[in-house]
Amino acid sequence: MRLRYNKRLGIALFAVLVAVAVISSFFITPLSVSDSDPSTYVVVPLLMLPLFAVFMAKERMRPDVRRRDLVLGVLLFAALVLLTAALRFELSYLFLGYRIDMLLFPLLLLSIASLLFGGANLRKFKYMAVYSLLASSLLMAPFIESNQGFAVFNTIAIYSVAKAFIHNLTYIAPITLSAGGYQIGIGQTCVGVGVLIGIVLFLLPVAYLYEGSRARKALWLASGFALLLVLNMLRMLSIALVWLTGGPSNALLEVHVFAGILLFYLTIIVMMLLSGRYGLGIGSSKKGKALSGARGHYAAGAAIAVAVALAYLALTYNYSTSVYISQAYLGNGVAAQFTNSSMDSLLNSAIDFSGFNATAGLQGGNGAAALVWGGGIPKSAPLIAYVTSPNGSIDASLMENNRLVGRLYMIDDRGLSGTVYDLESNGTYFLVYRTAVPYLGGGGASYARLEAYLILPSNESGSPGCGSYDALYFYILNAANPAMYNQQLRQSMLGGYCTFDRLVR
Repeated sequence: MRLRYNKRLGIALFAVLVAVAVISSFFITPLSVSDSDPSTYVVVPLLMLPLFAVFMAKERMRPDVRRRDLVLGVLLFAALVLLTAALRFELSYLFLGYRIDMLLFPLLLLSIASLLFGGANLRKFKYMAVYSLLASSLLMAPFIESNQGFAVFNTIAIYSVAKAFIHNLTYIAPITLSAGGYQIGIGQTCVGVGVLIGIVLFLLPVAYLYEGSRARKALWLASGFALLLVLNMLRMLSIALVWLTGGPSNALLEVHVFAGILLFYLTIIVMMLLSGRYGLGIGSSKKGKALSGARGHYAAGAAIAVAVALAYLALTYNYSTSVYISQAYLGNGVAAQFTNSSMDSLLNSAIDFSGFNATAGLQGGNGAAALVWGGGIPKSAPLIAYVTSPNGSIDASLMENNRLVGRLYMIDDRGLSGTVYDLESNGTYFLVYRTAVPYLGGGGASYARLEAYLILPSNESGSPGCGSYDALYFYILNAANPAMYNQQLRQSMLGGYCTFDRLVR
């Protein structure tokens, strides 16, 4: 018996494939929104994307898959793979820190939609594609960076109200209230920006599902945002009043944490119950009526769509062990001011150099370290250099004073990118391994632009085949590089990869 393929079956398969595709993102995403790290709000759109796919059933469409739609779906996926390869190399761990993977996710959604429903129906998926972009915290950077300022605003607002009840209340800038010998901080963990972003992104797919005017939907979303904001302000006001009059207690701290979670879900329930008051609801219009009789190559499209989703999962599964630093930390922009000795101590605590016969080659005391080569690379011992920001003088010096034999690009199995230079200096061949080293310092300060160079004679680089790297991205990155076709050079460089691997682990 021939399987009856219609919109309902297509939507069900679409939702399953979207869920499969976002699995890898959950490996690096905290499963709750942290008030102290607003960029963790991305867990909300990740959870809602498969549900949004189910809500697509409201659209009136008949699967109509032509050969050109199959080609379009495959081309969109190929574009996604190529862009991911290039950007992962260029950005290294920043690719995940700024969630560029989700910024590219609409390409995957449109690829699967084209394969399952055909290009004529792609416009139906525009809202879902735009929604998936919001899972990239890069787009929310202005809000994320305002988290500390928002905490100050909350503190001043609570102080303005609480002083009517506590006469000796004192405001201590930026986020502290004091009275009767007690102090309480109204910090980022109290009313975080991430939670407010999360409530809007939770309600957005529901607003799409509801029938009603755009103006009413916008008002409903704004009301949900305002309700959670007010409830959280009342929570902090009551806790502050109890704390500053009766003193702190463990029970009060537990209520503080539990109440925040409860208010988030309470806001969702209240807004769902009140949706009818805004003229919103799930209608029974003919707009979403299922149409049978799918046309074209729907069976082939479905098979390719499954392959595309599984291929995406296979290409991104190793994100679970990637070096991941939250955008909230990367955005701190704390200037690095180190002496040579303190920089060396800092980096040796961040990187395991056991087993290396290494000397630090550092010049300059302001964090902008550089190497001065003179006439060539010294042969006495392997040399490691660090810079806290991109420093073109190092590359320029390498190319100017030594002969570049070949160059190779790599991405290791955690998403860290690196470049390997094969250099000849005064008759000796050296391999120069260059990579960005993520380091998360104390107090949340991060030095995302930190780079490390390892220079060592090629005969000390290790045995061929040592190390682990991402083979697919390796071939894509080096496709236009003539050095890739020099097998002897390639094996020599890969032979030293174990050293590069230890440099970043």
